[in-house]
Amino acid sequence: MKDLRLFTYHDDIKRRATISSGLIIFGLLLFGCAAVGPDYMPPEVSTPQEWSAPLASGVAAEAMDPQQLATWWTTLNDPALTSLIDRALTGNLDLRQAMARVREARARRGITQADRFPIIDTTELVTQVLVDNGETIVLGGVFQLQDLTSVTKTPYLGDIPYLGRLFRRTTQSKEKTETLIFITPRILSDNLLD
Repeated sequence: MKDLRLFTYHDDIKRRATISSGLIIFGLLLFGCAAVGPDYMPPEVSTPQEWSAPLASGVAAEAMDPQQLATWWTTLNDPALTSLIDRALTGNLDLRQAMARVREARARRGITQADRFPIIDTTELVTQVLVDNGETIVLGGVFQLQDLTSVTKTPYLGDIPYLGRLFRRTTQSKEKTETLIFITPRILSDNLLD
């Protein structure tokens, strides 16, 4: 019993400390910004005409050679820096390779957005047939196999892991369809067209 009272006493102290520190922080945030009033004027900061220091001996303010600027890190004589820059330059992508990656990313985006458009299911058949005027021919032999899976379940109960199997049923079936094309060619004479 004594341990239980001690536990609640410590919890009470922690709760009071948390609440009081929260109130102190809230008060500082609320009243700390109120020190600047509506008549506040920011001080003017003046910069001298010549704000740069005079150059040290041996340093010139002349324009540098572009070749030397392209390899500026060699003047530091640091082998670690030189090796890092060499690795970066050899691993740098060429502009054409970068554009190829951009095109690839755009193509991947187009593939992921392709499911937004309707899907047109087409079946194609190529053949040659000699037929008389008005006779019907049947073109077939184009088969399509589909594996169908359907799930019926009780809402919410069918989604419960393990127990949900009691409230849902999965049906699998195979469907085989054949496409048949019926064609009846008719030759129109010139006197029918007039």
